Amino acid sequence: MAVIEAIATTYLEADAATVTFSSIPATYQHLELRMSTRDTYASAYDSVFARFNSLDGSLYTDHRLYAYTLAVEAGGAFEQTYARLGRSIGTPSSDDSTFATSVCTIMDYANTNKNTTFINTCGSAEATYPFSALDSGFLNDDAAIHTITLYGVSSGSGTFQRGSMFSLYGLNSS
Repeated sequence: MAVIEAIATTYLEADAATVTFSSIPATYQHLELRMSTRDTYASAYDSVFARFNSLDGSLYTDHRLYAYTLAVEAGGAFEQTYARLGRSIGTPSSDDSTFATSVCTIMDYANTNKNTTFINTCGSAEATYPFSALDSGFLNDDAAIHTITLYGVSSGSGTFQRGSMFSLYGLNSS
């Protein structure tokens, strides 16, 4: 039987450029990050980017598959300075009450014998710009993850809007 425990939740009462989870205990097998986000980026879709342990070198790789409006796209990148852990809705959205939802699993985050890998599913049923996405990637570093800093596209040009919520959970098997 799997056990899931809440570690921390951040609900934004005001807009914020970043959200940070720090002092993450190394007592779980995996982490799960659940987000409901909207930001000020001037595009209909935005990514929720992250850095682990404040590592900003070209250490991250990602793979993406997403569908929006009437198109499907796929891609990938290596030697990035960020991890893509989810998606957000930007300011062109016509419905200010709609948020994108993302669920990201960060596997073996405390195992120092291998790189940390992650996978997320996300989407929104926003009327004008609906989308769904699947992203995965890894951090090319074997340090245990103790800090996760989340931000919008381009290192913070997309500020998370009031009402966005971020919850971090620890996962263990029985």
